[in-house]
Amino acid sequence: MTKKYLESHIEEQIERSLYLKSLIPRPIDYPELVGLADRCSRILDENIGYLRYLLKELEPRNEEDVRDLYRSFRVAYRNIETIEYFGIPALHFQSADVKFLNKLVFRIQNEINLPFVAPSVACFSNRYYWIHGITNVMFMPIGEASSLLHLPDIYHELGHSTLFNKENDKRLVEIKNTYKEVIQRITHYFENIYHKKQSIQRSNSTNYTLF
Repeated sequence: MTKKYLESHIEEQIERSLYLKSLIPRPIDYPELVGLADRCSRILDENIGYLRYLLKELEPRNEEDVRDLYRSFRVAYRNIETIEYFGIPALHFQSADVKFLNKLVFRIQNEINLPFVAPSVACFSNRYYWIHGITNVMFMPIGEASSLLHLPDIYHELGHSTLFNKENDKRLVEIKNTYKEVIQRITHYFENIYHKKQSIQRSNSTNYTLF
């Protein structure tokens, strides 16, 4: 990794980030997407600033002293890549179906009193329903707006969005305690089954020996 090569890479990623920011529509057509737009802009701005800092740090370095800066560059690169793959498309590629599904998820969030920001929706998933935790985008197959038989899957993914990366949120204390209790009961139940089975096997083995 030469100094000039790293410098070119950093400058390229700054330009890439600025272009990605230009793909965020302003104003936002759907209020449900404001949170995602702000989140993507913030992450891109943070990494643009960090990359510019790396350029300044790179300037006085010699050719053999850039490895640590390259590692730092890779972190910023991955952050920008995440926004490009899992954030910007949900904002840039909009349709009537996506508008409907965003409103649906937002309404569900209000009805169930979800204490966190509702996920945004993107309809180009190639692996059914899933949610990206960092961008908080729920990915669905393209035809979901015309078939709500999979409505339970929306609730399932909302559960993932609620729990992801919120280990220290006090609003989740009751849920966490309930989860621990359920796991303990399930574990205790299967432990009892296991011990009973072991006891029966030992008993059968003893009877066979006596016979």
